[in-house]
Amino acid sequence: MLTAHQRGLVFGGLVPHPPIIIPEVGGGDIGRAARTVEGMRRFAAELVRAAPQTVIIVGPHGPVMSRAFAAVGGATLEGDFADFGAPQVRLRWQGDVGLLRDIKLAAGEAGLEVAEVGGAGGSAKWQGVLDYATLVPLYYLHAAGYSGRVVPLSMAVLDYRTCYRFGQSIAAAAARSGRLVALVASGDLSHRLKPGAPAGFDEKAGVFDRTVVDALAAGDASKLLDMDRELIRRAGECGLRPLLIMLGGVVEAGLQPQVLSYEGPFGVGYAVVAFRRPDGSGGADGAAGARGEGLPDASDGTAGVASAGAKAHPLVELARSAIDAYVREGRVVEPPAGVAPEASLPERAGAFVSLRKRGELRGCIGTIAPTRPTLGEEVIHNAIAAAADDPRFDPVDAAELAALEISVDVLGPAEPVSGFLDLDPKRYGVIVEKETRRGLLLPDLEGVDTPAQQVAIACRKAGLTLREPGIRMYRFEVVRYR
Repeated sequence: MLTAHQRGLVFGGLVPHPPIIIPEVGGGDIGRAARTVEGMRRFAAELVRAAPQTVIIVGPHGPVMSRAFAAVGGATLEGDFADFGAPQVRLRWQGDVGLLRDIKLAAGEAGLEVAEVGGAGGSAKWQGVLDYATLVPLYYLHAAGYSGRVVPLSMAVLDYRTCYRFGQSIAAAAARSGRLVALVASGDLSHRLKPGAPAGFDEKAGVFDRTVVDALAAGDASKLLDMDRELIRRAGECGLRPLLIMLGGVVEAGLQPQVLSYEGPFGVGYAVVAFRRPDGSGGADGAAGARGEGLPDASDGTAGVASAGAKAHPLVELARSAIDAYVREGRVVEPPAGVAPEASLPERAGAFVSLRKRGELRGCIGTIAPTRPTLGEEVIHNAIAAAADDPRFDPVDAAELAALEISVDVLGPAEPVSGFLDLDPKRYGVIVEKETRRGLLLPDLEGVDTPAQQVAIACRKAGLTLREPGIRMYRFEVVRYR
């Protein structure tokens, strides 16, 4: 039997809904949204780990009403991506009639209305129909193994505080139901991040996205509820009301946030943010990219540029200080205590340090397995090697130091694989080896979109060809810090 502590909302968050991140829709272009794809995979895996029996998805592209929140009812819910050239991708789910009844009751007690537009007596147009903003997150949940029930809701064109109150009602209904429930907002951020964006360009679009993601990272609803209305108008967003509904629920339930990814490759802001229980049951495990990675700089609205004021991860700061001291003074720094405070980081691990200058690779050296007593010492050694000993490049000189972009990949254990079906170049790195020859390629690299490409590059590094007998392949995951 579920205890009172276990009932109700156990997971929540914000996800985007561009159909291009569905492989059958996006094709080769999906790699342009690689951060979002990885964020969605992580989000889906963490939601499944939280084990909700029902997922509520609130979006902006279903049956939107002016004075009521709409719910697509029905025992069976389904939809496809025919409008985006992939009719073969069809999803079917079971609705949760009982939880929807509890949501309508709790909303009514708060003076709010929920209109059921599908199901018995509802509109034939929406009879069990799932819109694409609901289908996109469900695609990733299905891939991650979720098989529970679904309640699709749509925002209402009501003021933001009313939307937030509706989220609080959802949290109350979830607790009343005695079920484990996840509450997901499906919404994109600004549609005006750069010239050529769907709604045109506005210099304040990046300010809006930074404000929203920072507020979500802090779980601070007031920043969103009190946001300047002109800034909202200029952003051309579609996700603010859904995310405020979600935020009202997860804050009421005491869930804690973590930003998993953000990017705007097509001029539309895509944020993936997870909310989990503070006791660690369900939710993000801290293995995603550093908070705010890739966010536009709120100081000037420029899209796609990391904030100059953002503090790098301690491992990245250690790598930079090691390179600086070695290049300027020929000195090897000592790792400070507490360089890797996250509990998820091992004491020892293989690590790669990558250097870029104006977006171009400037050096990359690493170790597959730990070779030093601590992870900090591993990073120091490999950072110096990337700057001074990568045979593909001249050593870094002092004039280049300020322009270097540094990332550190901490490697997980390698596991053998039998073929391409076990590989995913966005999630896993790959190692190929035969006797004393070995080649490695890190995951999530621009232009590497298929396992075949990934393995071919790794083979070239090892001086091997795919047709040679006796080649062994391994995969590994990384945590990437910038």
